[in-house]
This record gives sequence, C-alpha cells and structure tokens, in this order.
Amino acid sequence: GFEGITKVIPNNLSITTPDNRKFIENDVFAVDNAFLDMFTFPLLKGDSSTALIEPFSLVITESLAKRIFGGKEPIGQVIRADNQFDLTITGVIEDVSDNSHLRFNALLSVSTYPSLYGKDVFTRWRDNWVPLYVLLDPKQSFLETNKKLLTFLKKYQGETSRNELYLRPLNRIHLYADVNWEFAVVGSINNIYIFTAISIFVLIIACINFMNLATARSADRAREVGMRKVVGAHRSSLIRQFLGESFLTVLFAMVLAILLAILLLPEFNQIVSRQLSINLLNNWPFTLGLLFLTAFVGIFAGFYPAAILSSFRPVQVLKGKVSSGARNILMRKILVVFQFSISIGMIIGTTIILQQNNFLLNTDLGYNTEQILIVPGSESPEKAESFRTELLKNPNIQEVGMNDYMPHSSSNWCTVAWEGAGPEEYMKMNVNYIDEHFIPTYQMSVVKGRPFTSSMRSWEDNAVILNETAARQIGWDNPIGKRIVYNVDYRSRAVGGATVVGVVKDFHFLSLHHTIGPIMMRLLSKNVSGQNYSVKISTQNIPRTIAFIKNEFSKLYPDRIFSHRFLDEDFQQLYLEEKKAGRVILYLAILAILIASMGIMGLSSYTIQQRTKEVGIRRVVGASVTNITIHLTKDFLKMVLLANILAWPAGYFAMQEWLKNFPYRTGISWLVFVLAGLGAVLIAFGTVVYQAVHAARANPVESLRYE
Repeated sequence: GFEGITKVIPNNLSITTPDNRKFIENDVFAVDNAFLDMFTFPLLKGDSSTALIEPFSLVITESLAKRIFGGKEPIGQVIRADNQFDLTITGVIEDVSDNSHLRFNALLSVSTYPSLYGKDVFTRWRDNWVPLYVLLDPKQSFLETNKKLLTFLKKYQGETSRNELYLRPLNRIHLYADVNWEFAVVGSINNIYIFTAISIFVLIIACINFMNLATARSADRAREVGMRKVVGAHRSSLIRQFLGESFLTVLFAMVLAILLAILLLPEFNQIVSRQLSINLLNNWPFTLGLLFLTAFVGIFAGFYPAAILSSFRPVQVLKGKVSSGARNILMRKILVVFQFSISIGMIIGTTIILQQNNFLLNTDLGYNTEQILIVPGSESPEKAESFRTELLKNPNIQEVGMNDYMPHSSSNWCTVAWEGAGPEEYMKMNVNYIDEHFIPTYQMSVVKGRPFTSSMRSWEDNAVILNETAARQIGWDNPIGKRIVYNVDYRSRAVGGATVVGVVKDFHFLSLHHTIGPIMMRLLSKNVSGQNYSVKISTQNIPRTIAFIKNEFSKLYPDRIFSHRFLDEDFQQLYLEEKKAGRVILYLAILAILIASMGIMGLSSYTIQQRTKEVGIRRVVGASVTNITIHLTKDFLKMVLLANILAWPAGYFAMQEWLKNFPYRTGISWLVFVLAGLGAVLIAFGTVVYQAVHAARANPVESLRYE
C-alpha cells in the first residue's frame, strides 16, 4: 500500500572543513535515497538517484556549500564529522524554503548508521527512535491502513506488545501536531482561530464606524437625494450609487492595507518567528480572497446607510423637514454599544491570555531552573567524573549532575508492570537516566526512601526513583524496595527490572500543556555516562565562569566544539507559541480599541455639532460649562456602561473555554472585568469630553448664530 518509504532522523554534526575550520550544524536529517523522490527538493548538483545510497554520503544546501567551500566545487570533497569519520559531498540541493514542512541544511545517507552503530541498528523491533515518512498509494484508504498498523508490532514484538504505530497526514502536522516529539515546524490551529476571530471583530468595528458616520451625516445629503428623486431617479439607482461609493472607499482602504501590510510584515515576522510574504501575482487564491473580502465589506458596511439615504421623500427634503429619526438614532446607539462590547471583550481576553502566559512561565515546576547551564555530555564515565571534579574547584560552580533528558522535556516512555501486578496490569511510564548528583543539582525533594548514591552505581541490580504519581497510580503506599518490571528501555534494550530506592516529589517533566504523569529516574551504571551535564552556577561573574567551563571542556575534549545553553532559556522555548500569540493578540486589541475610539470621536463630534444651537441656549439661560459637558457626554457613557454589561458574561464564558486547553491554568479574577470596563469608560470619556468642553465654552452668540 506504500509507494515510497524513507527514514527521516534528525541529527547534528560537528564539522571540520578541509581548511580546518570547525562548527556545529544542527539542521541535519539522515534519510534514505527515496527522500529525494518523495519530496520536491531540487538537486542542483549530483545524481538524485544515487546521491544518498552509499554510507558516509552527504548532500548539502547551496548556502552550506558556500559556507564550507566558498566558490570551490563541492562535489567529491571530503569533510570530517564528529572527529570520527569522513563524509563525501555527493550533491548540492537548493536552499529549503522557509515555509517548508522540513527545514534542513544537510542530508546524511541513513546507510551510514549501520556502518557506525552496527548492522542491527534498524532491526531492533523494540526501538522507537526512527520516524518514517511514507507515500501512500492513492488507491489505499488512509483510515484502513492506520487500522492495520495499530496491531502491526504484535507480529514482531509478540502478542503481549502494547505498542502501536499510526500514520499522520503530513498536511495535518503543522497546525495539528499533538505529540511530544515533533521535529517539523509546528504551529497551533487554536491560535489561528483566535487571530481570525479577533480580525473579524476589528473589521466589524470598522464597518460599524462607517455605518454610524454615514447615517449620522445623512441629513447633509438629503437635499441631493431629494433633487435626484425629483428629476426621476429610482430608489434602486440611488442604492447602487451609495453602494458604489462604499465599495470605492473599501477598495481604497484595501490598497492602503496591502501597502501597510507589506511595510509592517518584516516586523510581524520577527514577532511570530515566521517568514511570511505577500505575493499577489503568484498566489491567485489569496488575491481572489482579497477581492471577495473587498466586495463583501463594501456591501456589508454600505447597505444600511444606502437604504437610509435612499429612503428620503422629496417633498419633506425640499421643505427642510429632514431629521435622523428616532429609529436611526436608536440603531446608531446599538452599533456603538456593540462595537464597545467587542472592544471590552478583547481587553478582557487579552489580559487573561497574558496572565496565563505569565502563569506558565512562573509556575513552581518542582525543581529549580535558575542558573543551570547545559553542556553536551561525555563519552566515558571516567572523563565525566574528571570534568565534574575540575569544575567544582571553581567556587562559582555549586553542583554538576548528569542526565540524558532535561527535567522539563523528558519524552521517552516505556511500558512497565510491577511487583504483584496482574497479567493485564501495566502502564506507560516515562524514563530518564540520571546520576547521583542530578537531584541535588535541581534541588528536587525526595519524600520517601533516599536519593541515589555513588555506591549504587556498582549494584548488580538497577536502582530507580519514582515520582509520587507513579507510586500512586501503581497503588503503593510504601514503594521502597519493591520491583518495577519492564521489557526494554532506550538504554538497556533487554528484559529486566529495577528496585525502587526512593520517591521524589512530583515535578513537571514535560511542559505545562501536559498533566504530570508517572516517571522513573534510573541511575546510570558505573560504566555509563549521561548525555548532558547540568552545571549549577552562582550569579557572580557569569561570563568568567562560562569561560572557565569552556577552558576545562577544551582540555578534556580537545577535538570537540564547546556549546552551552541556560536551562531557563530552554524552558521558555516550550511556551514560545503562547508568547508570540499573546503579543499579536495584544496589538490587535489595541488596534480594535483605537478604531472604536476613532468611531466614537467622529460620531460625538458630529452629534455635538448638530446640537450647537442647544448648547448656546443653555449657556444663555445660565448653564455652566461643567453642566453642559456632563449633559453632552452622559449619553455616550451610558452606551459604554451598557456595553460592559453585555461584554462581561460573554468574555467570561469565552475565556473559560479557552483556558480549558491548559491542564494548569490561572484563575479568572473579577478585577480583570472591572479594570477592562473602567478602561473602556475612560477611553470613551476622554474621546468625547474634549469636544464637549470645546462646544460648551464657545461664545453663545456664535452658537445661536450657527443656525
């Protein structure tokens, strides 16, 4: 049922160039030769049918070729990788587009792996580290194929296997990926929904402004409408005229919007960490969409004003008996209330989204992330211990531990049973290998039993520490000394088990998008070292401390490139999408509020202008500037207060639903609603009061002469 299959294994290479320059290339995929047939990445040099067949073959992008070889011919050149083996350049591929599903700078022939790690590297049926991309036969049903794959592993792992395989359509990964380990560029469909909804609301607010101002000024065009009807114009022709004017206004606005979007797009790309572009000529669905939007908005915003303007009766108009009418005034008030309800709702939503983002970044994780430096680990336990000893001679280095997975991103799982479990009792449990210094480095709390010690690394049996959730789900009140049984994990690859020596307080070993599950931390044996050093440093002389670590690393590993990162920065990457979405939503909310304020400013300006004679009379009979200002602004403030009443429950239920996406979430405080409402009132008051004061302070003689 498959027309093509290729392994796609993410990797990184420490590269030594022919002129002895060294650097680390992280964007590397190990793939089969079928990769170039299945995907449309054009090969500029080399033979696509053979480039990735032989072991130790490397295809590189144009930009990487220039970086390594300058202007020299790259095909046939040899580079050193990881200071262990040579790679031959067999092809040059076009630079990968920024909107590609997979982004890479080099493709390594996957046949290199058996040469490096043994012939059985891809035939161990209990391993789960090799992602496959398959090209499904168009005649095959995706759902039926997926059903067959679910139990496929039983054939090779035995009938007791509880592991499953499944397919995921490539076009569903970018916005719908919900797995822990996904190396393709992913986003969030929920964010798309939020952005779309807010954009629609902003557009509605702008349309309401157009309707309000057009109908408010209807009296100014009444004489024109009356004259046109007298000379024979039909109402339908007048509606077409006003809709045409609306369409031209929207068309002009669309042109300005496209120009603004082009100018602001680089800054927006920085905010969302994407490389978006606007190409009207080559992306005709997008261009047609803009034209449709222009027509729709033109009709939507213009139809109500067109209907009002075309309804005037010539006799009344020519006699000067034209007013906005109670129904039209009521409609304008309804529209103002509606647009401010949207604005208040957006203020509430934005505030809660930012609070949730802050909550994610500041929740107690069950361990300390501050001032911990991550350095790639050692290939031998002897070097690891030597490196740790040398580092601790520096008074600014407080502790050094070793681990495979980071405490916030431990994503390896295995199926386990336990002492006393029935035949069908099992659970999927996370597993991470650590040394005896890991728990003190991260200041985790051992609540039962004891932490690991160096002597345990020499035990014949394996030692593990469970978290509270694992002990609770198994049903052990006192798990110390009891056995965990499992078939295989990513290091041992053998049937076995381990003895529980302690229980650690629950900690978040995945992001806060996931509830805390069961995890066991296995102690590294005496002949094994971890994949990473976790180095806890003080806040004093950080650059000097890092320089010291680099110097000691270079002494012990002269052939390796030193790299490091701070754990708290790594941790924040887990919530990068939320942070980016929060910034975009904040800017959209500000834009909505500005548009609503502009609308109420225009409407209040025109309304106050229409009441100039009334203001003059009030001044003559002794009304103060304050009284007149209050009189002119109170109607607008009433509308904004009503908008609050409508916006609060809608905002509350909408944000309650949004927060359900997070297992760990902030609460919704009544203070958010009060401050959002107060903010809207102040914005409306500040917008209207200046014009009201200006009208109230005008000379009454001039006001009475106005009409």
